[in-house]
Amino acid sequence: METTSAPKPWEQQSGEKDRDFEAFKMFLAGWSKQAIGDRVGVSRPRVHAIAKQWKWDRRADAHRMQGIDTPIPLAAQDTATVLIEGVLTDAQASHLQKISDYQARAERLGNAQISIAGQLLQIVQNRITDHRAQKTRQLNIEPLIRAAALATTTGHKLMGDALGIE
Repeated sequence: METTSAPKPWEQQSGEKDRDFEAFKMFLAGWSKQAIGDRVGVSRPRVHAIAKQWKWDRRADAHRMQGIDTPIPLAAQDTATVLIEGVLTDAQASHLQKISDYQARAERLGNAQISIAGQLLQIVQNRITDHRAQKTRQLNIEPLIRAAALATTTGHKLMGDALGIE
């Protein structure tokens, strides 16, 4: 009886379309998801959906660590699971924990900055509403435009960073 082993994480997975795997290989080669979408002919949100469905980040991590004696299983959901399964060295576990801590801090910071961007937009909206209610002719809009632009740019950048969108 012939047994087939599961493909390595960086190899084409069972059920993965050829086009999706080609996109994954581009991701492994360092292409941005936007560039992949442009090349493959799909939208950036679709590329992100494919990446999530086929666990590109985990597979890429496994690919980068393939020279290590004990590969990281895809089934490992977090550092604790990996440690329980006993497949990582202490140094690897420490590195994964640092990454996890950094991601948590980045998410908290991103959420705080997104909140600030929303507050800036609210201030702009309130100033415009107040101006309309007073029916005055003069309104110095330069600070409002700067605040709106800053809030919008900051919000988009931070939301993209928080979601891993380039």
